[in-house]
Amino acid sequence: MPTIDSVFKNIGDNLKGLNKDVADLKNRVNKMLVQDSSGHYLPFSNYGSFGADITASTGVYLATIPKQMSLRSWKQTWHVQSADVSNYWVIGFNSLAGTHFSFTTQPVNGPAAVWNRYDLVNWGGTLLEAWRYVYIDANKVGAPGALYLGTPMLYFI
Repeated sequence: MPTIDSVFKNIGDNLKGLNKDVADLKNRVNKMLVQDSSGHYLPFSNYGSFGADITASTGVYLATIPKQMSLRSWKQTWHVQSADVSNYWVIGFNSLAGTHFSFTTQPVNGPAAVWNRYDLVNWGGTLLEAWRYVYIDANKVGAPGALYLGTPMLYFI
């Protein structure tokens, strides 16, 4: 039969291991919080179009640049009624400095008549505060079907 001393020693040994596990978990959570809290999503509002049933080239969304920032990703959902290699939309991410990135609604990037998502990740481009704003536009090539755009998600640090 174990003695009281051996039972408490066993409990103490187990607590030492548990304390180490708790400390390790706390450090891992803190690292995730620090990493995640350094970035933000840039809020957009409608600009020039509501983002639904777009049938002509237009600006769609606009956001103010609050400070110089480095973009990390752009995620954009889109749906087009019909598109092919000659009839499609060009969706652009722009600033006063010009177009930074764009993609098309051609079938190679996603089928027509369903919601698709464009993902640009690991981009390290810098947006300057002097540019004042960035915007998403839609430019028609040929005669594609109506375009629908979800609100863009731009993640920056």
